[in-house]
Amino acid sequence: MKPATPKPQLSVTAVLLRLFRKPGRSDLLTILLMLGIMLAIGAAAIVLMVLTAGAANATPLTAGDRVQLVLENGEGFSGKYQIDVQGQIALPYAGPVAVAGMDTLQAAESVTRHLEAKGLFRQGAARTTMQVLWWAPLNVKVSGEVFNPGVHPVNMPASRDRSIERAEEIPGAYTPNRNLSDALKAAGGITTWANLGQIVLKRRGETTIHDVRHVLSGAPGNDPSLQEGDEVWVPRMDQPDPRYARPSAITPPGIKVFAGNMVQSQNNAPAANALGALPMAYGSRFSQAVVAVNCAGGIGWSNASRMATLVRTQRLNGTTQRWNVPVEQLLSEGHDDINPLLQEGDAVACYDSQVTGWREVFRVLTEILTPLSIFRGLP
Repeated sequence: MKPATPKPQLSVTAVLLRLFRKPGRSDLLTILLMLGIMLAIGAAAIVLMVLTAGAANATPLTAGDRVQLVLENGEGFSGKYQIDVQGQIALPYAGPVAVAGMDTLQAAESVTRHLEAKGLFRQGAARTTMQVLWWAPLNVKVSGEVFNPGVHPVNMPASRDRSIERAEEIPGAYTPNRNLSDALKAAGGITTWANLGQIVLKRRGETTIHDVRHVLSGAPGNDPSLQEGDEVWVPRMDQPDPRYARPSAITPPGIKVFAGNMVQSQNNAPAANALGALPMAYGSRFSQAVVAVNCAGGIGWSNASRMATLVRTQRLNGTTQRWNVPVEQLLSEGHDDINPLLQEGDAVACYDSQVTGWREVFRVLTEILTPLSIFRGLP
């Protein structure tokens, strides 16, 4: 038997020459075809992203919204409609049509299909357009890590624009504030414990998860539109994030704390606010409130022993927390354990040192004894 002839081994040089040889006509056609396919896929992806983004950002219709329906060659159906509590509009001769949860393009298409199904128009003959005249306020339940959990109205118009007739003078004159971020703001804003990457939205038995961390910085991102009856739950993180304690679209612009001052003060004006309420920027700390009520500093050697007290009552369970810190320690150290972020309704008080108290006692005794010594010197 003849031995098998071994296959010739290609050298590295030969392999490289094959890889980098001058492409022929067929190679160029293959490359162009592949480039064309890649460009087509990229263009289709971009179009899909645009269409998906448009659908996601479109404000869905909900109960209470008032719309204008225009039907070509269908004057009997054209007119103004208000969406009822079932999310429907009632068409004459054709009955109710469900439109809640749809944008205006989808709702118009739903009306068209309904009229054709009823036999009132031939296939393709009903041309329908819809325009929103009035975006209704919503009632949304917000719970979890917000300052004021409960049911809150969203998209409440200004008092001058609450008339539907006035709003219909210029349809589309204002943008509805019916997004998830609007509901968080209506509930007093998020706390520093809020897990913004896992916001839960419940709607008619369905649950979706949303990340709204971008709202804090004003960056673009997903901020879903809400509907009547939606429920929002803000879960709690394991640790608070102090970066959340600043004014934003989902945090309060400012807070008020109850403030009391020490006995001795050359300027006690900040403590004389109405009802003892001291306005502070959201994100302020215990030490800043102490300075604001003139508790820090002073020219007397006895001022160094002042004590500052912060009292906080938790609204959900009624428990009370208390911080008692020497003023000098609070200002010189100021770590989170003794210098927490302030919250709405906190109470801050300042106590003078014992030296100041004894000094007051001696001053009162002096004022009492001085007149007696004067009387003794009289003839």
